Order: sequence, then structure tokens, then C-alpha cells
Amino acid sequence: MVDRVSPPRPENVFVPAPAYNAGATVEKLSNSFDFDLEMLVLARVKGLRIAEVAIPTIYAGEKSHLSPVRYGFDVLSVVRDYRRGKYHSM
Repeated sequence: MVDRVSPPRPENVFVPAPAYNAGATVEKLSNSFDFDLEMLVLARVKGLRIAEVAIPTIYAGEKSHLSPVRYGFDVLSVVRDYRRGKYHSM
């Protein structure tokens, strides 16, 4: 069975290009599992609208390299940095 999802309307799709044009670059963000959280925080700071788009997820026996404790500390670091204004200056 195949789920059919209609494509999102362009006005509801988060495209990070405006954030990059405002001076934020990928090099300033994490290159780890918390990258997506930083993008969400940056989008909020820039006042961008975000929509969730369902995609099919297929796990084919890959081994996870995520360390839950390390990831938890990384998430807390993003929250701390947000409160300190790091993302407001990007």
C-alpha cells in the first residue's frame, strides 16, 4: 500500500534561503543531530512560518550512531544559546 501525499503549497514550506540571505550560514550551525533544531530556532527568530510535511520513513537495518545523552546535552545547549541571543545575531 502506498500513501499518497499531496505536495505542500509553496507558502507553507520552510526554505532556509531567507535565513541565509540575512547573514546566517550553514557553517555557523551544528553539523550533528541537533542541526534540525537549530534550523527551527533560527526560523522562529526570523519570523518564518514552518509546516510539517509527512514523508515516508524506511529503516533498512541501519545502525544508529545517536548517543541519547550527548544529544540531550546538545538540545539543552541550543536552548541555552537561544536564550542568550546567539541565533538573533545570525
